[in-house]
Amino acid sequence: MNFLGKAHQLEQLFFSQDLRKYGLFAGYLAAFAAIASATYYLPDYYWLEYVTAYNSEFVLKFLGIPAVVRFTPTGILLNEFVVDKPCTGIQVVATFAGILLPLPKLSWSRKVLGLLLVTAGVYLANIVRIVIQLWVYYARLFDWTAIHGPGGVALGIISVTLLVVLLDRFVPEFGDFVFSILKR
Repeated sequence: MNFLGKAHQLEQLFFSQDLRKYGLFAGYLAAFAAIASATYYLPDYYWLEYVTAYNSEFVLKFLGIPAVVRFTPTGILLNEFVVDKPCTGIQVVATFAGILLPLPKLSWSRKVLGLLLVTAGVYLANIVRIVIQLWVYYARLFDWTAIHGPGGVALGIISVTLLVVLLDRFVPEFGDFVFSILKR
């Protein structure tokens, strides 16, 4: 089949669908983008960076690993490492907020429950991630580039997967929504 034939098939498929569905989907995507972007870019997360560094320091000391949080002109340091906005996991919370808040047919109490679970889960996962990365680095199992880059990505994927499972357990409408998208 030539290009024009395929284009005609796509045109037929598009116009045979209920155009309202496309409008609802476009509205949902716009709400997702607005909520996620506003959550991530508007607030100053200096306080969250500090709390993340402080609690990571607490856990490291509990495990017998020397740790100290310092304030410098370049930011908050945990030992010699900067704890900045990406270290807080706020991008994951912003993404989940963008997904959850515009979900249709989900009560606000369920949305708030979902956001609280995600926020607490992300916060704890990031403390664990930071502690694991520093422990592995100080134990000289890997250099910082290996544990912070690929190691951070691997730990991030594991924690997001666990968050999706947790959220599906307590807010099953979230899982229903995700699986309805995957089926299409």
